[in-house]
Amino acid sequence: IHNPALFILDYDTNAGPELLEKTLLKFIMTLRKRHPEIPVITISAEPKPAEKYALEKPCSHRAERLAFTRIHRQIHDELVACGDKKVFFLDGLALYGKDFPECAVDSLHANDLGSYRIAHALAPYIQQILSQSEDCKESLK
Repeated sequence: IHNPALFILDYDTNAGPELLEKTLLKFIMTLRKRHPEIPVITISAEPKPAEKYALEKPCSHRAERLAFTRIHRQIHDELVACGDKKVFFLDGLALYGKDFPECAVDSLHANDLGSYRIAHALAPYIQQILSQSEDCKESLK
């Protein structure tokens, strides 16, 4: 893509926390070499239904999701501290809503409701980021 409007990185579940920690910053820096001004959104893993039913005891899914969130926040904060104002983080916990167990077809992949909720959580966030980018472009003219 020669002229992308933005990048969304959402690969936690496929990577796992260890690989995410090793690759997320490198992935963003690779994008930055070619597209230094294009917004990048990173999204941490959404909650898994097992979390809802394990509120009173330790849950490996919750621990893993919290690890993903910690990694995203840490890298986001480091990049912002270094002056990258075009990197954004969205906590996957905000994607599905309180009834998140209803949003996955197999305890992992979004069903129709989950996809709907993701779209409705992402759309205004993306619009806000893109409008800020457009405002910056207009002010430079």
